[in-house]
Amino acid sequence: MNIIFYHPFFDANTWISGMKARLPDAHIRVWEHGDDKPADYAMVWLPPYEMLASRNQLKGIFALGAGVDAILKQEQQKPGTLPAGVPVMRLEDTGMGLQMQEYAIAKVMYYFRRMDDYKRQQSQRLWKQLPHILMIILLLVFLGAGALGASVATKLAELGFNVRCWSRSKKQINQVESFYGNDQLSDFVKECQLLINLLPYTPTNSWYFKFLAF
Repeated sequence: MNIIFYHPFFDANTWISGMKARLPDAHIRVWEHGDDKPADYAMVWLPPYEMLASRNQLKGIFALGAGVDAILKQEQQKPGTLPAGVPVMRLEDTGMGLQMQEYAIAKVMYYFRRMDDYKRQQSQRLWKQLPHILMIILLLVFLGAGALGASVATKLAELGFNVRCWSRSKKQINQVESFYGNDQLSDFVKECQLLINLLPYTPTNSWYFKFLAF
């Protein structure tokens, strides 16, 4: 089994040492420009176009993150770049759930505490206390209820916010009102005040973004 690895930021030696310990019979190498030797699997993040092009023997591509849009974009721009039917897999969490929680909480609290309004006042050298928004009244909606979406939605619900989640299939999340399927999408966004998208950007999901934009 031949595996090629590429990541513009990670220490490749650390990854390859770990993989060799778990896959002692595999031949694993760092991909470099000009490398067109056979490979069965590719482990990548933001791969250059030439890395995946014309590799018809690939059996699978592993994205070293939660998104696969950089890989799929190459196929969209130049159809035939990826082997027909090759599975593209992504990481589900690997610590990103906590990071997403922190980021979402920071952004929601910024809105909840009306920091934009106070910032405008500051630029005008004004000070006027504004009406307080109640947590339970502020409706947060999450597009996507996978590992990341469920993690962030649950944390904000635990803080006391009114939270909804939407996913393509039916899911139950503690303290979160759940919606699913295209038929429930319109009801899901009714009275929404903040929408947080945690769906990966794929050709299938792009339809939902266009729907919600209008």
